[in-house]
Amino acid sequence: MSLPSVHGPLAALRGAGTGATGASALLVPGYTGSKEDFAPLLDGIACAGISPVALDLPGQHESPGPEDPAAYLPDPLGAVVAELVATLTEDGPVLLLGHSYGGLVARAAVLAGAPVAGLTLLGSGPAALPPGPRHDALHTEPACLLGMADGLRGEPDRTGDLAAVLRRRNLPGLVLAGQHDDAWSVPDQRDMARRLGTEFVTVPDSAHSPNTENPRGLLAELLPRWRGWLAGR
Repeated sequence: MSLPSVHGPLAALRGAGTGATGASALLVPGYTGSKEDFAPLLDGIACAGISPVALDLPGQHESPGPEDPAAYLPDPLGAVVAELVATLTEDGPVLLLGHSYGGLVARAAVLAGAPVAGLTLLGSGPAALPPGPRHDALHTEPACLLGMADGLRGEPDRTGDLAAVLRRRNLPGLVLAGQHDDAWSVPDQRDMARRLGTEFVTVPDSAHSPNTENPRGLLAELLPRWRGWLAGR
């Protein structure tokens, strides 16, 4: 399937099922990622009555994107995601999940006013990627990867801004991290959750990508909370 955007149609995967709750979940991948990163989660989310939509961001995999690297920073990509959320809410509430760099994009979408029913940050952090092997390896030529690399290396800490929006809109939030995350540290993600006023959960037997490393463990933590959020609307 594809979804409309200012940069052209964005490729997406939708899970099977009708979504008995009437809700959908928009899943945003990270740096060098794609919609396929969430394939192990789609059936489980759909079985919970939530219609999952996994996305290729502009410039990723099967989605076209602009040539300007600046278009791939969190704020402009967040604006694209916010528009997608607004479109999806025509069919019911939308839960937004961002993984890694996708978490920075999801945060920007909420700050841009995306009408979400809840926000989940998976393996993401409060600001730029901290020093370490992943930080030092961010060098490539395509505009998408260059722009995202700039975002990963320079994004400011906007946790306070997001916390204020979550409080003002009474939006539920959740921060999840793999037990052995080697990108943003687990303590940093736990502290971000504290500052956001949200729950923090670790997923066992996983590192930076619980969605592929331990999808069952991730779903076990994710789905009860999502169902609770929807029931409380």
